[in-house]
Amino acid sequence: MTAKPIPFQVAELFRYPMKSGLAEALTRARITPDGLAGDREWMVVDANGAQITAREQPALLLLSLTPTGDGGCRLTAPDAPALTVPPPQISAPRHATLFSDPLQVVDAGADAADWLTRLLDQPARLVHRHHDTRRDYGQAGYGRFGDVAPLLIVTRASLARLNATLGWPVKMDRFRPNIVLDGPEPHAEDGWTGLSIGDTTLEVIEPCIRCVMTTIDPNSGRKDLTGEPLRSLSAYRANDGGEVHFGVYAAVRRPGTVAVGDTVEVHGTTPQHRFVPATCPTGPDPLPDRRVLRLLETTSGAEGARHLWWRFEDEQATPVHPGQFVSLRIPQPNGQDAVRSYTISAQRRDGREIRLSIRRQGSGGVSDFMVRKARPGDTIWATGVHGSFTMDAPDQPALFLSAGSGVTPFLAMLAGSAQLADAHHIHMDRVAARAIGLSELHQAQTTQPGYRFTPVWTADQGRIGAEVLAQVPALLSRQVWICGPDSFVTDMRAILNDLGVPDHQVLVENFATPVTGTATGETFQVTLDGHPPVQVDAGVPLLHGLRKAGLQIPSSCEMGTCGTCKLQLLEGKCTKSAPGDDSPDHILPCTSYARSDLRLARPKS
Repeated sequence: MTAKPIPFQVAELFRYPMKSGLAEALTRARITPDGLAGDREWMVVDANGAQITAREQPALLLLSLTPTGDGGCRLTAPDAPALTVPPPQISAPRHATLFSDPLQVVDAGADAADWLTRLLDQPARLVHRHHDTRRDYGQAGYGRFGDVAPLLIVTRASLARLNATLGWPVKMDRFRPNIVLDGPEPHAEDGWTGLSIGDTTLEVIEPCIRCVMTTIDPNSGRKDLTGEPLRSLSAYRANDGGEVHFGVYAAVRRPGTVAVGDTVEVHGTTPQHRFVPATCPTGPDPLPDRRVLRLLETTSGAEGARHLWWRFEDEQATPVHPGQFVSLRIPQPNGQDAVRSYTISAQRRDGREIRLSIRRQGSGGVSDFMVRKARPGDTIWATGVHGSFTMDAPDQPALFLSAGSGVTPFLAMLAGSAQLADAHHIHMDRVAARAIGLSELHQAQTTQPGYRFTPVWTADQGRIGAEVLAQVPALLSRQVWICGPDSFVTDMRAILNDLGVPDHQVLVENFATPVTGTATGETFQVTLDGHPPVQVDAGVPLLHGLRKAGLQIPSSCEMGTCGTCKLQLLEGKCTKSAPGDDSPDHILPCTSYARSDLRLARPKS
């Protein structure tokens, strides 16, 4: 078959001297039967000789290995002294494994091992390829430490197609290619069988199956809390087996030299793509107000709490009324999102940047990560801004009651531009050291002449009781805002009721962890907008049951506050658990459970 020129050319060339290590950009490269000369000739292994990659140790992505020309190398990493490694002794080979494949390698010595062990905080050694290092991977036998084949090829058009689906663009370095091609057609490489670049001939072996490595930012070594770009790729680049494809592997059939700017010729295509799109669920975008937040800075908020400043990556001005919240969404191994809602405790740049003040609640959860592990540069999906716990009339006499992290909406109100005419704030915490934003509360008494702050430290004074509230001047004429744990809210409402404060003067905010329910085995038939009926378990919130059945319902907070997921209830019975969800004609499926067969409809826009 005669080679047919196509409008693709070499845009970038990369090699990775150490497996999972920092990339080296090239303008020209020699292509050997084993791939780019100098690519992945070094590898880090554990005490048993098994490979260590950035999947387990993201810090490797920041490690630079520079060959010294005499067979040795120089290692550099952030916050670590550089190390020059002499040429390994080829006469003393050792055994290693790369994804269970046994290999002959050469150890780089004790100094390199000690340096890596300190850097990675686990036993580690540096090894170099041996002349007997060979991997027999189908048609692509080769002698370096690559995953599947000597070369990985990706096109810029494919990356542009992906970035069009993301909340913010990712760079090509997420995908660690050797050869990047410029051309107009995204994913054209899926159908190639062979190609020539300069005097080099390559055979396309198979698509590259992507993994969690793509979710790690190589510039920071931090895993992306959005699960991107793998999450979006899964929506349109997954085959029937769930494998996510991006780019192709190639073997070298004729060695030569390639350079940036070289023209690419395709020697054959397959009429059938190796890729089969996954079936998309039915319905509208399930997260219509989803946006990306990037962490800018963190400071101490109190004992066990942090202030975290985030920027919306789309840089759009965001109207935020003091007291409103956003919901953070963190992908979990089961494919679901952990959703947690946090009040915006301050804002700047017209809402483009927001502060979340978060207290750690136990270990291993979202708050634990935010307080102890989140670092500037981290990104996360957020939905919202939502909430009606706001002050529309700052000249109205007010009483703020807060406990623990329930102080955050009041921090936002005090930071707002409006002057409070007459606001009395009683805040309860165990000790002063645990009070989030305590200095801001004291400072507000200077900047807000109408604001009065009364702390109650339970370790010394006990909880807020009727005697404390009864001392508030003109209590019965005040609008009351309450925010804190459920038990605190319940106690305050009961005391206020006993003191004669009308219910319509009390506004409550409390955040609960969204529930996923527990399957009971009892199911009901649910029909939505005339779609074929699906079965939903009575012990699982309708939102999760409908999504599991492939019906997408827009949502945001998933705890019955924002109203994004509201549906019309045409027939049937539900148990509703969200406060205020008492309409006979509508339900909030995030907090509602089927108690009979149901007929539902999306609200008319």
